[in-house]
Amino acid sequence: MRKKNENHDVKMAAAARLAAEGKDQRTIGRRLKISQSGVSRLLKEAEEDRGWLVRTLHVIQSKIPEEVRLQADKLLAPHELERRLRDAWRSTRLREIHVFDCCPDGATASDIDACLPLFGRAAATRVRELIKPLHVIGVAWGATLANIVRGLEQVCEAGARQNNPVEFVPLCCEPLGFAQVAGSASLLAGQLNQIINQGRGKVHSFTGVPAFIPTDFSPQDRATVERLLRQVESYAHIFPPRHTSPNDAPPGGYLVQQVQLVLTSVGPPEKALGFINDGLVHNLRIERSELQKHVVGDICGVLIPQPGLDADSLRRVEEWNQAWTGITLDQLRAIPSRVGDHPAGRVLVSIGINKVPIVLEAVRLDLVDELLIDSSLAAGLASALGV
Repeated sequence: MRKKNENHDVKMAAAARLAAEGKDQRTIGRRLKISQSGVSRLLKEAEEDRGWLVRTLHVIQSKIPEEVRLQADKLLAPHELERRLRDAWRSTRLREIHVFDCCPDGATASDIDACLPLFGRAAATRVRELIKPLHVIGVAWGATLANIVRGLEQVCEAGARQNNPVEFVPLCCEPLGFAQVAGSASLLAGQLNQIINQGRGKVHSFTGVPAFIPTDFSPQDRATVERLLRQVESYAHIFPPRHTSPNDAPPGGYLVQQVQLVLTSVGPPEKALGFINDGLVHNLRIERSELQKHVVGDICGVLIPQPGLDADSLRRVEEWNQAWTGITLDQLRAIPSRVGDHPAGRVLVSIGINKVPIVLEAVRLDLVDELLIDSSLAAGLASALGV
């Protein structure tokens, strides 16, 4: 009897979550393999008897017993997709995938943009759980992360960590020649500090620090620019010099070496470094068409080469990454997957089927611990893997 009641509660929690993501009862029934009337009864009980669901369709996660929430996660997890990804690349540290049904089947690019706020709110519930016990969180940039931050504002208790602040660390610098814009890593880190810490955490900003040192600069000019960048307190505190030995590190190391979790999105081939349109590509002194021929996309601003490139093309991509002033591939790989018993690591949030190639390559290169994605991207990944 107890097992039956537990299964009932798990399905109720899962139904409540899907309803909070905007799914109708017929869709929820198909997902959970129960009748529409059964869904109706579950949602009514979740709302009226248990207090797990409010009329605004926000799941009250704090009222759902932790074991029930964990079981609901397992019920909704795409287990076969997780297994196929791990089987394809045994070295990957990918631990789990969370899928949020936010976009209609066959969604266009404009549909995806319209779905971002709903995706951000839904995925924010998982991000909130991940950051709760941690102390140093790295933040990338872009519209997807900006919507996650807005979602956190809706689902988090204001100032929940004001007495024990989280340090939010920007990991990407600014486009050269542009005013600081919405979605920059510095602004998102500052917004998270306000939401989670009531503004009481340390503030880091890369205002005035260019994301790229132009590739047509001479070695002497590059060295001069790098010395100038290190006059910016936040930059010098977060990142080590490009050519330094471990013995030169300050006590406790650089802040990028203390990051416990990274929140990042990805850019697909046609929009790699697509932050503020092509501003970053122009900073790099190349054409979009050339970039698209060489890379499968970017993660946290690091360009990922297309599989099968020849040696000269690989050197070209490496040259572009050497011009990047933010987090490096090695630093991204060094983020721990767990802090004590709590999951941490690289959390990739992404939406849209056009991200399939870059997400697969990021998993293959062991750059992802957890995926928070929408159903269209999940379907694309499953198709690519023959699931």
